[in-house]
Amino acid sequence: MACLPVYAQPWMAATFWCVDQMIQGTHEGAGPVDAALSYAQGDFVNRGVEPLVGMTLYNVTQGTSGDVTARTATTITAAGVTWANGDSFRIVLMNGLEEDTIEHYLEVAAGDINAALHATGACDCTWASWVQNTDTAVGFLGKLNIIDMAAYYSCQCGQPRLDTAMKQKYLDWMSTQLSMLVSGELEICEGETGSMFPAMGWAEQSHTGFQSVQIVWNDILRNQ
Repeated sequence: MACLPVYAQPWMAATFWCVDQMIQGTHEGAGPVDAALSYAQGDFVNRGVEPLVGMTLYNVTQGTSGDVTARTATTITAAGVTWANGDSFRIVLMNGLEEDTIEHYLEVAAGDINAALHATGACDCTWASWVQNTDTAVGFLGKLNIIDMAAYYSCQCGQPRLDTAMKQKYLDWMSTQLSMLVSGELEICEGETGSMFPAMGWAEQSHTGFQSVQIVWNDILRNQ
């Protein structure tokens, strides 16, 4: 499988780092081609869904998406997206500029991953399933991309505000993973086995300076 220009989508990065950034549920209209998503518990106005700012609505079931053009408390209309009863939806509360900025920094960070994969020929094999993203979950390479991105950019949603010490801990974790990929200790190709497994990482969130310090200390204890 060829190395990619990016290993995670902006919505994955935003929801990884940001508290209450995503709304999801299922369409409650009759369908089969309803123009607007209907969800009685949406409270979309108060929760921050905005039309005409580049905010993206996803029909996860059908694999379609479009910019939000209108919304009420319980409905959202998006360009080119229709709905059948029971279709799953996802919307992340960031505008088009924020989405484009995150996409840019994901591309910047992906270069580090590609350098490690090229070093071992991992761009030419079939990757194991745990490496790759799904419609609802982030794979291992996606997680690397998202965490590496945080060295360059912090999502503008209030969390996290990573200080120098916290960024250094994430960079240390990234360096360990990339070194294991290069050495072959961590093998992402289907059917191959490395001698190690991915080191665990946590994306704890903080709301005060004290909590930020505690997160760093917790991470140090976990990695002794």
